[in-house]
Amino acid sequence: MRRLPVLFLLCGLAAVAQAQDGGYLGVSIGSFDYSESGDSGLPISDSAGAYRLLGGYQFNENYAIEAGWGTTEDLKETFRFLDPFFGDVSLTIGYDYEISMVRFLAFAPLSSMSIFGGAGYYDATINFSARIEDNSGVATFAEELGDDGAMVVGGIQFERDRITLRGEYEWLDAEGDVDATTLSFAVLFRF
Repeated sequence: MRRLPVLFLLCGLAAVAQAQDGGYLGVSIGSFDYSESGDSGLPISDSAGAYRLLGGYQFNENYAIEAGWGTTEDLKETFRFLDPFFGDVSLTIGYDYEISMVRFLAFAPLSSMSIFGGAGYYDATINFSARIEDNSGVATFAEELGDDGAMVVGGIQFERDRITLRGEYEWLDAEGDVDATTLSFAVLFRF
């Protein structure tokens, strides 16, 4: 009689393991590519590491909703020029992003893999920094900025029992003349 609850628990876990739908958690790592054409300032282009925690719920084999929080390493660009009054001047501009997002995904299942696409919304906190160095010394400036908007994602994923491996490309509709994309690899654990 004492083993009956354990038997029910094992049967429940086996049913969850076989199901396509249900919740999942995961992590992703990739490259965040940032470029600003310079129409409103200096042209900046750099790539940095991007890391994200993901959670979602797959309703069936075709649809899921997902939320995540991620961060990037520092994106930097350095400009050097000669000023008649200050001599050699070095200006370093840096950004790092902290991004929260929610998105809806649609899957086209093909045996043990799926092709997917989706759309959603992101909200980003951007830590901006500037450092200028010349003959008179060093000056620094920092400011916290915000950005939000639509996002589009597409990719492919491979499913094995309770683990899913995913590769994806994501585009953020950033404000102004900024182009921001992410190419990443994720591991998802289904429960």
